[in-house]
Amino acid sequence: MKNLRTSSKTALRVAAALAVACVFLGGAGTGAADDITNPSPCPSPDKSKRFCVTVSDSDNVFSRSLGADPLYMDYTVTVKSTETSRSLTHPSLRATVVDLLTAGGEPATTATLVSTTTNPASSCTPLGADGTLSCTLPKLTPGAVWVARFLMTTSTRAQASATQMTARVSVDERERDATDPNDPNQEVRQAVNATVYAAPNSGGTIVPAGIDQHFSVPTNLSSLEFESDGTLGFSAFMTDLANDPGRCFAGVSCLLQTSQSSVGAGGPLFGSTNPIQWIRQIVNPPDDVKANTMKAIHRYDGIAVTANAATNTFASPKSFVNIDGVRFSTTGTLPAPLQAGVDYFVVNATATSFKVASTMGGTAIDLTSVGTGTTTAERVRIIGDANTERAKSCAETLAKVPSIFATNLSATVIQECVSDTENGFMK
Repeated sequence: MKNLRTSSKTALRVAAALAVACVFLGGAGTGAADDITNPSPCPSPDKSKRFCVTVSDSDNVFSRSLGADPLYMDYTVTVKSTETSRSLTHPSLRATVVDLLTAGGEPATTATLVSTTTNPASSCTPLGADGTLSCTLPKLTPGAVWVARFLMTTSTRAQASATQMTARVSVDERERDATDPNDPNQEVRQAVNATVYAAPNSGGTIVPAGIDQHFSVPTNLSSLEFESDGTLGFSAFMTDLANDPGRCFAGVSCLLQTSQSSVGAGGPLFGSTNPIQWIRQIVNPPDDVKANTMKAIHRYDGIAVTANAATNTFASPKSFVNIDGVRFSTTGTLPAPLQAGVDYFVVNATATSFKVASTMGGTAIDLTSVGTGTTTAERVRIIGDANTERAKSCAETLAKVPSIFATNLSATVIQECVSDTENGFMK
């Protein structure tokens, strides 16, 4: 890994925002271009010629792409003809991208355009210094859909609260109507959507396929570090939770601070030779939490498991070997006598099955039913409870996976580095 940062990273959800605009073409009295500030419903309740424009994006990405390892966002512009019999000719797109500033103002964006992908294939210009680009679309036959994806780095402005794309699409229609004999008539519609940047306690990025890069997704206290080899495209988000007492685990001194990560690639990309690393600043830790002895509680993303009441076991698609605890949830009822929201200790674990006990190393609980619905198990691993999981530096946590290293930055701040191979909540 390179460029390790003294911040930690948490998971943010990807919130896809959608802006929609539609236009009617043709029909009596529609010779002038439609009003682009007041989109009409789409599809139209009448039979007139029409098309729609949408802009979608991913919110809550980190706002500043600085240095050699940029972060990314993307916009998808979709143009759809909802006409049933006539084609829309000479369609074109003009997109304008601006940064929205916290103090007001909308200057041309400082983001950069990385790549443009269109379907069907079309010709598009680079992003100009004025923040605009244009595309020439193929003729839109009835029902045709044209999609363009614009992958961009995020803004470099510290004061940018969002970056906004306005997609303005024009087409020709050749309906001859009584009010305007000067056909063909150009009709226009636009849609606007802003990528809203993350709050200080969170951050995220689009991870593009085809880009081999180290990613450092920061918050104001932490960062999530990982490598992408470019084989997969996914998203990565993280959130720091300042006051989260509900994810502690019995026998472990517990921090209120939790980092939640969500890295979309999962198992196909990450493992012991390519781990995910959390670098966190623990502020005002409890008196019983010391840098040289502190442990991390990692609650992995839940997985579906199957109970067998005859053998008191759970079949699992992931290994529970070296897993310390488990918390269950269900879409129906849990296998009796287990309770939702209660941590159990893992015993008799294999690569494909495990049992649970009420105490560490205790007798396996006798399951009297298999429950109903889907049973989900949230694995809990304590990192640092074995000497083999303790590293001598932050960098060494990348070679010993999972492992933990911590050091005092001041009398009130501990810097913690933890590595593992999966997402989840890191406490």
